[in-house]
Amino acid sequence: MHNAPEDDRGLSPNLSFSCEFLTKIMFGKSERRSDYQRTARPIVAMARTLLQGELTAPHRHRRAQLIYAPSGVLSVETPDGIWVVPPERAVWIPSMMQHGLRAASNIELHNVYIEPKLAQHFPASCAVVSVTPLLRALIGEAVTLPARHTPTSRTARVMTLLLEYIDIKPIPALTLPMPYDARALRLAQQIRAEPSIAPGLTRQAEYQGASRRTLERLFREQTGMPLGRWRQQALLMRALELLAVGTPVAHIANTLGYTEVAAFSTMFRQALGTPPSQYFSERSHKTKNVASRTHSKRSISKSQ
Repeated sequence: MHNAPEDDRGLSPNLSFSCEFLTKIMFGKSERRSDYQRTARPIVAMARTLLQGELTAPHRHRRAQLIYAPSGVLSVETPDGIWVVPPERAVWIPSMMQHGLRAASNIELHNVYIEPKLAQHFPASCAVVSVTPLLRALIGEAVTLPARHTPTSRTARVMTLLLEYIDIKPIPALTLPMPYDARALRLAQQIRAEPSIAPGLTRQAEYQGASRRTLERLFREQTGMPLGRWRQQALLMRALELLAVGTPVAHIANTLGYTEVAAFSTMFRQALGTPPSQYFSERSHKTKNVASRTHSKRSISKSQ
């Protein structure tokens, strides 16, 4: 993974976008992440849009970051692993952690940047975390507020309160740690590219020049998961990406190699607590309720 210049959007070279889209601003604020790394205030936020399939090249920045998308699914990839971020979840990215993003659907991305000295008590590694209704409302308000504000302003108080309510409790079901042994990494990349419950791990292992037993050991040692559980995590992540763009549950089950939709639904429900057919509808309903309660706040003057 190569670092992209910090002051560009880091778009994958195989994607083309109009100049109008690239220069778009939201809430009257810049969408360039570099504009938020050395502001006078230690906590700032901004929003930007990502289109389905859009990629950002691997990059890093000096401030820690909390990324939240009110709808859709976002994948965050680092050298250590992959984090899938569905609604009601956010991902914590420590200062200077290399990462790239991929949007599984059209999303509005909310970013909170935090000065490293204020993030010392947070984890030094990435994590997917729950977003409470209060934190969601605070993030939604923060991205509309100006980056330039006085320490005693209402904007500063909102940012301070937001930081207080970031409670990082990692959610293992949405994390896919990557092994570092070359043989295990090749297998992991193959499974991630085409996840399937269908038999074949032994044959796939042999293609990597190692026995199934050796790769089982490597996955346990380097990812903390047995190979079978790691594959299930990859299946779950692909399912979320497909659900985000409205793919029927039966089609997802078939794509992932399940002969019975019920078996896929059971796996999904056990991991995330909700059947796949209801996952996004429930979260969309909750998000709309919060949005309706906070809509009036969006008209607050930006002159603070």
